[in-house]
Amino acid sequence: MKQITEWLRAMKKSLGLLALIGSGLASVGLGGCAGGGAGTDTRSGAMDARAMYVMVYIQSGPKSGEGTKEAREAMFRGHMKHNHRLAEEKHLLIAGPFGKPHDKAWRGLFVMDVENVDRAIELASTDPGVVAGEFALRGERLEASKDLRKTLDLEAEQSAERAKMKEGLPPAVRPYVIVHARDIERARGAVVKTLGEARIVWLGRFADERPRGVMVLNADEAAEVERALSEGGAGEVTVDGWYSTASLVKLPAGAGR
Repeated sequence: MKQITEWLRAMKKSLGLLALIGSGLASVGLGGCAGGGAGTDTRSGAMDARAMYVMVYIQSGPKSGEGTKEAREAMFRGHMKHNHRLAEEKHLLIAGPFGKPHDKAWRGLFVMDVENVDRAIELASTDPGVVAGEFALRGERLEASKDLRKTLDLEAEQSAERAKMKEGLPPAVRPYVIVHARDIERARGAVVKTLGEARIVWLGRFADERPRGVMVLNADEAAEVERALSEGGAGEVTVDGWYSTASLVKLPAGAGR
């Protein structure tokens, strides 16, 4: 829990995990035309709306929790700057830490718009947290909507809106609930049945182990979602709290399909 608190503190100092990224993108004119996506599916029909990404799980590393307070604060600042750079290069689309995950080793995740897992791990491995042994990395290929590439534009817009406000700033970072499902179509159906389709922020299917998948819901409490999935007959799922930029809720509805 200490590590999660440190990460969230670093996020807030940066006006959110991706708010720093957003302000940088706004200033240099980068946006949702994120990565060319070498894995993009070019077939006709519904698949034209999808692309291949890599989901990178950030896990506790061999030296997790070690180091002085000052060294750890510097490491987390470096972690945020590293995320900023990856977004400027149009590799990093979505990022955020878990709350109290079912897998105690899980710290956070990235969705990266790169051609394969090896490339994603190569890019993420230059993170000061990985170099210091605070984090370890694991990647999986993820098929999801091309709309995920709009996240950087949405974040830049949110950052610009916040810059104009002198008071009453809305939160740059907010809680979500993330669901990993043995059968993502079955779990999605349970969400639609019990909570409504509009609660699905984005959804992805693991390309190498179908029908497994993941979806992020517009919800604050994992317990509420867990009850709804049970009532809806979702099958085998794990439900965790997760934090990311508030701008994700502005993704088009297509991101949840």
